This record gives sequence, structure tokens and C-alpha cells, in this order.
Amino acid sequence: MEKFPKIKSIGADSNPAISLFGRRYHKDQTPVEYLAEFLLAFSSPKCSDEDSFFSFQGIADDTADPTYKPEDKISLKLFSFFASSKFDTRHPVHVQSYKEGLNSIRNKISSTEEKKDFDVHLIQSLLEGFVGVAKNRTWATQAFLPFSSSLLAREVDWRHSKAIKRTGKEWCEFLNCFDVSAHNFMARGGELLFLQLVNLFGSLDSPAVESIRASKDYLHLKIDLTLRRDIEAGLKKMLTEVDDSFGRLVDFVEHCLENFSLADKGPAKLGWIPKQTLPEALLFASEILNICNSSHGALQKAELLQSLCCMHVLRSLCSQARRLGETGETEGQVKGFVGNYAWVVCSPDSEIAGEARKLAQESNHCIEQMLYRVLRNPSAYPDGVLPANEDDLSKADDNVFKLFRKLGKEIGLIIPLTGKNQRLVLPPQLIRFLVYSLINPGGRIRLSEFYRRIFAHYGIAIASREQAIALKWIRRTRGELAVSRDASWFEDELQRGGVLIELSDAVSMVENPYK
Repeated sequence: MEKFPKIKSIGADSNPAISLFGRRYHKDQTPVEYLAEFLLAFSSPKCSDEDSFFSFQGIADDTADPTYKPEDKISLKLFSFFASSKFDTRHPVHVQSYKEGLNSIRNKISSTEEKKDFDVHLIQSLLEGFVGVAKNRTWATQAFLPFSSSLLAREVDWRHSKAIKRTGKEWCEFLNCFDVSAHNFMARGGELLFLQLVNLFGSLDSPAVESIRASKDYLHLKIDLTLRRDIEAGLKKMLTEVDDSFGRLVDFVEHCLENFSLADKGPAKLGWIPKQTLPEALLFASEILNICNSSHGALQKAELLQSLCCMHVLRSLCSQARRLGETGETEGQVKGFVGNYAWVVCSPDSEIAGEARKLAQESNHCIEQMLYRVLRNPSAYPDGVLPANEDDLSKADDNVFKLFRKLGKEIGLIIPLTGKNQRLVLPPQLIRFLVYSLINPGGRIRLSEFYRRIFAHYGIAIASREQAIALKWIRRTRGELAVSRDASWFEDELQRGGVLIELSDAVSMVENPYK
């Protein structure tokens, strides 16, 4: 398998999922952190090009050890998250540093003595309100919502068990207890999405892209040399939209707490992706552009991009599994979708004994079986040899079919959360996401074209035509007769969202109003 970029220093990894899908997707990475890591890699300078802020340039195909220089924002996290963090990981030095930081901010606020405490608490509450991931983590490992460049930060782990064995009373004496190399939460999944686009923008004249450009199924895509420039401009605008006001506040806090920063921990190392991910990367780029070009605010765009990152991870897993020579009952071509697989979805409220629900259950089972079997297919591996250690395959399952299941549940694509007979569904938030990501802002298309476009981007089959193609791939013995022809639940949701325009009994249009 050809890698991008051609990393030289990386050795063999015992996890088969990495050798097949890239370094790496990981089950513990949260939806917020996929987006945060993607935007962090995009906005940070790349070590091969110090001026490559907000850019997909700076990482060449032949880069031996690709790296970038992300900020850690540790002082901002101390001020924002420490008071609400896990109590048992609050080191005495951090308690003291937190108090000193509050006093420093208080002393630099131009206000009356009576109002200073209120102002400090107000600033702290505002920043804490933008927490993206907290869960049961200590303050250093929590993450902000990535809607502004001033809140993008690399993963920092606090080694509490190591710290409590040491003596010392100063912040600087415990700097080596902070670790930026673990990749426990920002596990490189967002970096893989970044690398997919870097690879794409350097390969727009490749046969794979030319094939999509010539396909009648993808005439709606913008595929030219301005694509990278427009996406870079759109993402940069989103990340800097609030910096005139919000960014100045963050700068003020960080300046007051400049004594509580980390020593230079060095650049972050990028992983690698399979070079043949160009088809799904092109779809990803098109969807990013539509979201960035919309009139949504920065927070709304970040929410949509978060959904997009998660859906794209699921799409990437399935697309790569198909490319790796999946054989068996699901063999065959899927007409109308370059990913060459299909998801049959139903309404979250579908009838228990209904045909639509059964098809969605069977579709989910088929996808999970495909992702499970590809790890056990010798021909999928570069050397044609199946890993001998079953424990290694079990670990790989965590980051392939179990990741598909976990991430699908987190975004509402797979229900129920527990129990058997899990199925693929489209909840209201994902339907809105499909409208805003697949239709140009201010544009409108026929409902039938919207169904076709959803299938062309994700292999999601809703209407009868696409379901017939999907079921042919799944190889149901009842064939097209088993197709659920009722998509009224989907149209009802479009109407509730105010994006379905009925011109007549036979013609309906779907509109993206956020121009």
C-alpha cells in the first residue's frame, strides 16, 4: 500500500488497523476532537514551511518526517477548566498556580475593587462555557469548542501519579509531568482528515480524480485548482471571525498567565494515510466548501463541520475496506457511488415489524461484517500475510468496526445505543447536515436529485431507486421487491426544517437557504 506522505522514521506497528487504514483512527477520540485536531493541523505552521498558517500546503509527498507546531493553550485551560475539573487530580502546585493566576488577572482589570471579582468570574464563566470535551478528565486534557483559532490546542496529558511522587512547590518544577506525545484523546484521526486533503490538492490531475470529474454522478462537484484556495479562505474566515473581540479576551488572559506555560515541547508528528483515499477526500472537500460558504455563524459552522468529520471518518473506513478487496456475499459494484458500498437508513421512529426497519438493521450488520472481515483477509495486507496474533486483530477491531459502531451512535446514525438489532437511521440533525453540506448555499435542487446526491456522497439509500441498488449489493434474495418505497418520513423532516418547497404534487425542491 502506497503511503502519503512517505514517512521514513516510522517502524512496523503491531496493530493491523494502522497498516490498512493509516496512522490512525482511534475509538477514544471524540467528535469534537476530530474537528479540533483537523483544524489545529490546518491552522498551525508546518515545520517544512514556517509561513504555512491556515494552509493545506507545507507537507509534500516525499516529506520524511512531517510535523507541525500547534499551541498548547495550557494557561488558558488552567484558568477556564481548573475549578470544575476532577478533584483527585488537582496537584497542590496547580492549586497555587490557579490562585496566582486569578490574582494576576484581577490586578490587571481596570475596574473598582468591588467589581474586579465579578469581572474575573464573568470571564472565567464565559471561557468555561466553550468547553467541548470535559467528561471525567483532568483540566489539562479537556478541550474547547473549535470555532475560533484562539481556542485550538494540542493534546496535553498530566501524569498525576508521577507528579505526586515528586517534591517541589513551583510550576516550573513539574513541567516534565505534562506529556504531549501520548495521543490518547487527539489520537491523530483529525490529522488523517487533514492529510487526505493535502494529498488531494497535490493530486487533482490524477487518474482517480479525472475519473470522478468525467462521471455523470459527480457533475455537481467543483474540481479545479481554486478548490484548495477557496477552502483555505473559508476555514480561515470561520476561525478568525470572532477574533477581533473574543480573541483579544483570550490574549489578555494568556498574557496575565504567561508564567504558567509549558516549556517548548517540540513539534507534533503527523502520521500517514493510504494514498488512494482521493475519491472520498474530494467529496469531503466539496462538503467543507458548502459549509464554509454558508451564512451560518462560526459556532454553527463548527457544529456542522464536526458532523462532517465524523461522517467522513465512517465513510473513509467503509471506502478503504472496499478497496482492500472485500470478498464474499457483498461483492459487486455499487452504481452511483464511488465509495462502492451502501447504507440503507430508516426513520428513527420506524415500526418495529416494518420492512424499512429490517432493511436498516440488515444494512448495518452488512457494514459491520465487512469491516470485521477485511482485517482477516490476507490479500488486504501489503505482504499478503494475515497477522498471526489474534490479540492484535482484536485490538484492530476496536479501531475499525467497533469505531464505526461507537462513532455512529455518538452522532445519532446508529440506534439503539444498547441491545441487539441496531439499525442505521437519519435523525433531524443529520438531515439538516446533509442539506447544508450537499447543496450550494442559496441553491435548490429537485428532491429526486437530493436523494441521488446523498447516495453519491455517502452511499445512503433513502428513496426506492437508491435502495434497489443498495439491496443488490447486500444480495438480498427478495431483491427489489423488498424495497421500502415510503420516504415520507424524510420529506416530513425536510418540511419541518423549512427546506422543502413543493411546486406541485409531482415536483418538490430542496433548498439550502443559508447564502
